[in-house]
Amino acid sequence: MKQVNKYAAAALLALSAAAPHAFASDANVKVAPVVCFSDDGTVSEENGIYLQLTSELNKYWFGGLVTFSSIERPQAGNIQSVFDAAAVCQSEHCDYILYGYIKTTDQALSAEIKLYSDPDKKIEQTFYAQDNTDEQDRLVLTLADHIADYICLKTGTQKQPVPAAAYSMSVSVPFTVGYWTLLNDVMRTRILGTGQVLTGLDFEPPIPLDTVRNRKNTLIFRAAAGFKYAYGNPDYYPAQYYSIIASAPVILGVNLNKWNQLQFGIGPFYEFNILEIQKKYEDESFHYENGFGMELMANYAFSPSEKWKILFGTTAFIPVSNSAGTWMSFDVGFDYKLSEKEVTIK
Repeated sequence: MKQVNKYAAAALLALSAAAPHAFASDANVKVAPVVCFSDDGTVSEENGIYLQLTSELNKYWFGGLVTFSSIERPQAGNIQSVFDAAAVCQSEHCDYILYGYIKTTDQALSAEIKLYSDPDKKIEQTFYAQDNTDEQDRLVLTLADHIADYICLKTGTQKQPVPAAAYSMSVSVPFTVGYWTLLNDVMRTRILGTGQVLTGLDFEPPIPLDTVRNRKNTLIFRAAAGFKYAYGNPDYYPAQYYSIIASAPVILGVNLNKWNQLQFGIGPFYEFNILEIQKKYEDESFHYENGFGMELMANYAFSPSEKWKILFGTTAFIPVSNSAGTWMSFDVGFDYKLSEKEVTIK
């Protein structure tokens, strides 16, 4: 038992020693304008070196754990101390900041870039590079290479370029059943909405809609058709109400994670309505109506597997010209994926 405790203590000690050297997930690193001055102390205007450095660092992947972005010069000013770096981290809401200087002489360029850690409130690492006066681009590449090596060490990743993004192109079949009701108070008392059935075809093209790395939102084009039914309120006249619906919404799928998605859609719809009514002392009559309008949808989708999604949601149908007025449906159903293909976008 003592030997086990000794190994456990050693493991805890190793973890404690390694913890300060590990980046948190999705670390945000800002790159500040670099101070440029000559050997006589003259400070010159920043010439875009920090933008070039940001661009070079963003060519590396780091497992998607680290992102780099530039700070506008007026926001950062000249960062020359830990106190300046801490203040900029607070104003920019970032975890780390890279800042430093480049000194120019007649024979050489020398650079010193510091990585300030806001969580630890200290300079975590300093990077140096030197090159000929006319080799500024190569100097920046050297700095980016040193910084990338250090980030890989901290994240436990291999230094590799950002991989080409792979996006899904798929075709699926949605099917929902639900309850619908009119929002017009007068019509709602006369026609009692009951049920509806909708199905169609969804096409998801490989359109990049990233919000952050490793998280891809989707755009879905749907062609749908359905049928809804209602009956007349017995307190008025016996009636049967039938409607055939066709719609073509465009749906934005916001992926919360691998299993959960929010869907927001908008698009045109067409409906053909048939009202069969038996008024008092009159023969049974049929009334027909065409309607066009806009539908607005909001769904929650849960994916228990790669092929299936379970759908819950509501849709508002707003007709342009329809005596019955706006109506809403509350639906539950599923979406079954017929085919899927990965498309690489470079």
